[in-house]
Amino acid sequence: MEVVPESLVTDAQAAKMERVMEKIHIAAKNDVDLSNQVVGDLVKYKEGTKFARKQLKWEAKEWKHEAKDVAKSYKHAWKFDMKQIHYDPVRPGHPGSIEFTNTDQVVQNWRNAIQEDQDLGDEIVNDLKSYK
Repeated sequence: MEVVPESLVTDAQAAKMERVMEKIHIAAKNDVDLSNQVVGDLVKYKEGTKFARKQLKWEAKEWKHEAKDVAKSYKHAWKFDMKQIHYDPVRPGHPGSIEFTNTDQVVQNWRNAIQEDQDLGDEIVNDLKSYK
């Protein structure tokens, strides 16, 4: 006579395990479906924005070039400003002095640099608004 081992799991426990496994499979399938949907949405976005991204890349290169020009303007204003400061240090019998020359041009150079900077900032903001 052959001895059949007793089951360590009851029928109720086995049914519960099957329900849990079914829920796990459903959740996994939903996760895969969601992942596929996200990937599909990303592909559509990439294809749908290809021209806009190329345009933005080109404009960013222009902004970078213009930013270099702005930096040159600030550099020019700074160098010109420093050349217009004439300092004579204190020494025995002389109290020392500092003199500023060409002040109108110094101020105008700084105004020009600041205006270029503000114009570039406005251009960038306006360009970005077109990418709604």
